[in-house]
Amino acid sequence: MSFANPIPWWALAVVVVAAAAVAWLAYSRWRLPPRRRFVLSTLRFLTLLALVLFLLRPVSNHPDEAGRQVIVPVLVDTSRSMGIEDAGGARRIDRARQLIVDRLLPSLGPRFNVEVLSFGERLAAADPRQLSSSANTPVKWDVSMIAPG
Repeated sequence: MSFANPIPWWALAVVVVAAAAVAWLAYSRWRLPPRRRFVLSTLRFLTLLALVLFLLRPVSNHPDEAGRQVIVPVLVDTSRSMGIEDAGGARRIDRARQLIVDRLLPSLGPRFNVEVLSFGERLAAADPRQLSSSANTPVKWDVSMIAPG
């Protein structure tokens, strides 16, 4: 595990000490029994540490067999509306195919495992060179349409 927003160890130590001070001083104005103040301060301190941990954004890296990192799949709309010609006379699906084949796959393919998925009637793996705009778009989507199986 690593962090997407790492900070130096000394800055982390300062943050932990500051969180402890804030947690302890938060209950200084009330007359509480020492045990209750300790419990409340501890809970506040742990909450502040959790917030700091979330801000550091922990990430887990799991490379595949080839040592490449897996990324979020590329989703391509293959509904009939993608057959509409835009300005310049090119169909939307042709421009999407060209973008994926000529730019995305060459730049991301060597470092990442890129998965191209098409959606229209259903979500399915697709060969980027064979994308077409022939899918009927359902009127209403539900989870069963995109669930595997």
